[in-house]
Amino acid sequence: MQETEFYCKKYKKSMKMSYMATGNLDTPIMVGMTFKCHTCKKVSIMKKYTEGDIVAKVDKDNRYYL
Repeated sequence: MQETEFYCKKYKKSMKMSYMATGNLDTPIMVGMTFKCHTCKKVSIMKKYTEGDIVAKVDKDNRYYL
């Protein structure tokens, strides 16, 4: 299992939130969760994301850019 950290796509700053993968790639995760960048104030809402979507788009440092 791996821990994925969420980052702002524009400023590459941490959103101070992480997710520990469970291994079930079809599981919906953090439905309705809101993320806010502390630098640019961008707000992202997680809708219809599965664990497979997140795992497929992480970089080599386990960072997911919103």
